Amino acid sequence: MIGTYQHQIIGNIVFEDQKNGVTGYLDIGEVKGKPKDYFKGRVEQHGSVVCEKIYGSYMGYADFDGERYQDIR
Repeated sequence: MIGTYQHQIIGNIVFEDQKNGVTGYLDIGEVKGKPKDYFKGRVEQHGSVVCEKIYGSYMGYADFDGERYQDIR
């Protein structure tokens, strides 16, 4: 039997910088109507939202509050 191996990362990830009080939240694979490589999230500092909308695809790009910070195209 021949097939294609596939590995996907999905779920919720929390990044924490305790020294600076910064926490980032990403939900991967839970963007309605998009493939499983899309993500959404936000960044908080000391409990206040400092980046309201993170959006993109780990296969292509990442936008932070509408500004593109990464684009592999």
